[in-house]
Amino acid sequence: ALAAHQPAVSQGELAELLTELPQLVTLRHQLTDYQNSQTTVTAQLAQVQKNIAGRPQPDVAALQAAVTTAQQTADAASQALYAAQTAQQQSMAAKDQMKKMQAAQTEQLQVAAEWNSLDEKVNGKGTIKLSLERYVLRAYLKEVLTVANQRLAHLTGGRYELQLHRENGAYATNTGLELDVYDDNVGATRSVHTLSGGESFLTALSLALALGEVVQNESGGIQINALFVDEGFGSLDEDALNSAIDALQSIEGRQRLIGIISHVRELRQQIPDQLWVETEGDGRSRLHYPTSAEIEAKAL
Repeated sequence: ALAAHQPAVSQGELAELLTELPQLVTLRHQLTDYQNSQTTVTAQLAQVQKNIAGRPQPDVAALQAAVTTAQQTADAASQALYAAQTAQQQSMAAKDQMKKMQAAQTEQLQVAAEWNSLDEKVNGKGTIKLSLERYVLRAYLKEVLTVANQRLAHLTGGRYELQLHRENGAYATNTGLELDVYDDNVGATRSVHTLSGGESFLTALSLALALGEVVQNESGGIQINALFVDEGFGSLDEDALNSAIDALQSIEGRQRLIGIISHVRELRQQIPDQLWVETEGDGRSRLHYPTSAEIEAKAL
């Protein structure tokens, strides 16, 4: 059998082959698997050949280069995406910070608006155009008017009474301290600017006397030891002049000196102590304290 076997196998080779006989089952299984795989691959190859039938052979090198380029583009896009995500996170954090700052700014604007409103009111820029300073002065002026009206009523025979102007002015500088006068003869109120010269003088005199009295009566007020009245008497008739002199004499002597600066001749008969200012020929003036006889002679 060995001699007839093809290819020829010697007895020594047979002994070696017999040692491999236990592997025959495994080899047959491997062969079967290989044949099955071959059949599958052959079918796949036939299908692929059918699918690519008539198509040109691809340029592998170009495709590899395209793959490399696409990979680089993908990597760049990935980096851009990371940068965009980082920027978005930073933007969201900045947005939150801006919201906090906006809320704080809104609160500060509200506080600033309240301070601005207070500033406008204090400085008379509000609706009523009355500043805080004029509001306080107005309160003091009411006290002065209360005292001044008592003297003004005496000087004018009860005709006039000073009142604060009730209407608001267009600006803070003309609001709060404007005065009107009530005229009892006509039963109406008008501005103090409509008073005649003599009436204005009596009104100003009443205010001056009242102001001095109110200032002295205030707690810690200063002592006003002298009051000087400059001119104005020439615009008064005889009755008004006498009333004014009586008013001044009524407050003189209360630790206060009343001085009158005037050219009115009628005053020389009623003022006991006088100081004359006389001009000399060389254009100079001199002070002269006259005697009683000189005063009487001058009055005549």
